[in-house]
Amino acid sequence: MKVTAQDDLESLSKTWRACFGKDGNFTVIVEELSDAADATRSTEELQADTKRTEFKVWASLLTQRSPVFAKMICSLAGSDTFVEGREAEVVIKDFSRDAVEIFLRFLYSGAVEASPGMLVEVAAMALKYETKTLHSLCMQEISGQKLTPEMACEVFASADRFRMPDLRTEALEKILVHPGSALKIRPQLRPELLEEILDSGLLCMGDADQTQLFRGWGKREDALQHIIEDRFSITPLPARISGEHSSNVLRSLWARYEKSGQKGAFLGYWVVPVLGPGQAQIVSSGADAMLKFAWGELSGAFRDGWVKWKLPYSHVYPLGFSFSEDCKCANLRIWCKDDTTWNLAYSADSINITPQTILPCKKTKSLVKCFKLEVTTVDFWRPFRGDFRIHGILQTK
Repeated sequence: MKVTAQDDLESLSKTWRACFGKDGNFTVIVEELSDAADATRSTEELQADTKRTEFKVWASLLTQRSPVFAKMICSLAGSDTFVEGREAEVVIKDFSRDAVEIFLRFLYSGAVEASPGMLVEVAAMALKYETKTLHSLCMQEISGQKLTPEMACEVFASADRFRMPDLRTEALEKILVHPGSALKIRPQLRPELLEEILDSGLLCMGDADQTQLFRGWGKREDALQHIIEDRFSITPLPARISGEHSSNVLRSLWARYEKSGQKGAFLGYWVVPVLGPGQAQIVSSGADAMLKFAWGELSGAFRDGWVKWKLPYSHVYPLGFSFSEDCKCANLRIWCKDDTTWNLAYSADSINITPQTILPCKKTKSLVKCFKLEVTTVDFWRPFRGDFRIHGILQTK
């Protein structure tokens, strides 16, 4: 039996942390171009503008924590470049000095501490060098419930720079849903990223609030200023397409229908509910049952098969799905369709759905106008129950 005291583990971590940079038989070199460097300049001029930082580490430690470094060092060890009295080295040009230092310090201490944007860069480096524990640790702090609106712009910019598409999308969604918090302070964004946010047509904030928010940034001589002036300083301001965040899109459409003074027919104009083969029992009690079905209420009568909801004059950016009651499914498929193409948004086998749990949604390239729920139940005689809820951003004109 092996027993280790927690205090001893913490003490060991501190000891290793103190050893960082003291000695080593392997050199990690970081080369960074200065901010003023121009890529059109000559090789000699670029070299003069390159900042070089060296870190001394132990090769054995690198090989234990990174399979990529292990292959690299083993290759060097078998060559003439790795001999007694001469240290091996690697040059890193695609990550910053700070990110490399945090990465190497983690190998010594098992701990990481950095800003959200820097954690994205470290996660990208950990992914490249296959340091799975570090990658997981970073992602836990910058995604999911840990990703707050206040840090979303920083994560968005960094995820874009280091080509992490899933995290980039998650951060962008956070900005679109919570612009008042995410954009309260002027962010460090490239102009193209701010234009992507503003041109999405999904920013969940009305025209007046948008104008007040962006004018509240004040004037500053940076790359974002001309965008703000072009969009929010002219009079009269043009009408903009915005979004409305909803945890139940079908119910939100009913609320819009009532707010419009019941303009048009809700059934057939706002929502077109479609029953699949053998699903007539869902609306067997009459018109009220059909209206409830249009809201996503399945009334405990939905058995194996499919049902659909078409939205002829609405566009949705789906964020996820949930159900109001516990359901067991042998197979569950949720499909989304834009103007032409069906895409599988969610798929699971042998799943037990707990109430209010948001099921993740695979992203589509276009806004969605139709949803299809396809179910095979575990017990045919126990029908699928509860309300089907679409979480998303409704585009508003």
